[in-house]
Amino acid sequence: MPGLFRFCSKEIATAFGFHFFAKAFSGLFIFTIKALAILTLFALLGWKYVTHDLSID
Repeated sequence: MPGLFRFCSKEIATAFGFHFFAKAFSGLFIFTIKALAILTLFALLGWKYVTHDLSID
């Protein structure tokens, strides 16, 4: 049975490693999306402000 035990422990380690990697990757992905959304929002607001300023002048 040691072969079966080794196989199971390897599967568990692989699943745990993949879960940890997926969790870290999804966290990084969500952070990147949030950062891009905030930067885009600021860029749009800045652009509207600049064009509004120019149109008044």
